[in-house]
Amino acid sequence: MTPNEVIQLLKLIRGFSPNFAVNEGTPTAWASLLADIPADVAAAAVRTHFASNGPWIMPADIRRHAATAAGVLPPDVATARAQAIALRTWYGPAGTPLPGPSTRPAIHPAVQATINLVGIEQACSMSLFDWRTAYAPRVAEFEQRALAPGGIAGARREIAAPPPRPRPALEAPPAPETFEKAVELRSRRVADLARLDEAIASLGGDVRFLLPKNTNPTSRFGQAALRHRMRDYGADTDIDEAMRRARLEIARHTDSAEAADFEARRAAALRALEAMGDDGTEATA
Repeated sequence: MTPNEVIQLLKLIRGFSPNFAVNEGTPTAWASLLADIPADVAAAAVRTHFASNGPWIMPADIRRHAATAAGVLPPDVATARAQAIALRTWYGPAGTPLPGPSTRPAIHPAVQATINLVGIEQACSMSLFDWRTAYAPRVAEFEQRALAPGGIAGARREIAAPPPRPRPALEAPPAPETFEKAVELRSRRVADLARLDEAIASLGGDVRFLLPKNTNPTSRFGQAALRHRMRDYGADTDIDEAMRRARLEIARHTDSAEAADFEARRAAALRALEAMGDDGTEATA
């Protein structure tokens, strides 16, 4: 919208709401926030707003209407879950080749981000409540980008971008030649998962610092998210390195037990240094 178009828009708003305050700086301020919104879309947003809402309207209301009209905002919880299930169905059984990319179902970037966090299997099997808990922060992150000035074009680019490669867990494993190899492979996976869960359990209550805010570590979503976080740290190849990186992340939070333990060790080391003489030996009384 141009400044002149914004002036016409403000006149339209005053027609619906005579008490709407406008001063000499209002057109410039509104134009800076609505520069990428077409005048007819903004006018439609104003009419829709006053047909169903209260007397006050802000640029944010117009931007949300425009983003909704453009079809870039994340779908509701049920639709998002249906997209995840459709994607899992498209992948097919493990061990079978992936279908052609052109047949891949449309997945909103916020849905894809949630799948990347918890894994496709967990995304399809968790309760709707846990799905909502995982999905809501991804929605907020995407909307923050899409509703910012110029964000609708960026959101369109995100939606049109080529889909990411599947996580390693989704890639078809080589078909075992014998039943014994299949049993061995399954046993190894069970053992690796048990070892990963044991490592996570050793972190105690501090694991909450590895999860999105207000996520319950004991829920199915929380457990799946912790496993994926540890795998992102390299747990599949080096569990010790993954634990080191996890502890470093936890220690960044001053109210964690890991941070308190670090400070205690640091204080003990400082006391030991202070107790040493100039020649590096322990000082005597």
